Amino acid sequence: MSTGSFTTNFKQMVDGVPSEPVKIPIPFYVIRHPQGIILFDSGLGQDFRDQLHGWWAHRLFQLLLPYQFRRVDAAVQQLRRMNIPPESVRQIIVSHMHLDHVGGLRDFPQATVVVSRAEWEHANVGRWPARLRGIMKEQLEGIENRLWLIDYQPGTSREPFYASMDLLGDGSLVLVPTPGHTPGHQSLLVTLGSGKKVFLTGDAVWARENYQKPAPKGWLIRHLEEDGPEAWETTLKIRKFAEDNPDVLVIPGHDPHLWKEIPSLF
Repeated sequence: MSTGSFTTNFKQMVDGVPSEPVKIPIPFYVIRHPQGIILFDSGLGQDFRDQLHGWWAHRLFQLLLPYQFRRVDAAVQQLRRMNIPPESVRQIIVSHMHLDHVGGLRDFPQATVVVSRAEWEHANVGRWPARLRGIMKEQLEGIENRLWLIDYQPGTSREPFYASMDLLGDGSLVLVPTPGHTPGHQSLLVTLGSGKKVFLTGDAVWARENYQKPAPKGWLIRHLEEDGPEAWETTLKIRKFAEDNPDVLVIPGHDPHLWKEIPSLF
């Protein structure tokens, strides 16, 4: 589901494509597991506008990447409308710590936050250095005591990724490191009860075209990524994964075209 949208041009998402104004989703994913409800990312939280208050760069942020957000679309509000009590959310798996992916963490104070150690250390810097990296410290206050920090170990490769983490030990949720966009970015391979597999890439790729063409993100965006060469290497790994596993549904982080098709894909 989506907690709002950003407005941009598709050529900023995929290098070399024609100009096309698009509204891109700001998603989170609900996984119903026998051990409890698990989220992948949390989108913008219900206090997003309050968190922006007083941030001098807010107007620049809104100019460069205009957002549309309503409090009723926050993940916690949507779950309530689905009759899922917020306290039943056991874990929130975080792809990375950018403000549009962790905004809802404080709305679920009982949930364990699953993040890679490299990503947490990358985010855990001073307020202004964090802002320059797309991290809003206001969204992270109070979560340090409920972290599950993932350390990817040698010998756990899940080709073509160099390591993996079977989160619950049953093969249903397998994390893989997909760095570049941020140092500790991670993606999630989900095996549904039906046997169907879904690969949630987070922002490792933004749209199908990134890994299918393949093509990097647009010039401006890829120069804002933490490690451009590593991000491109990760994109090529996702391309190989998709080629080697054609039965897996790959869902990129903000694909405006795929998003319209998602309901029919399940």
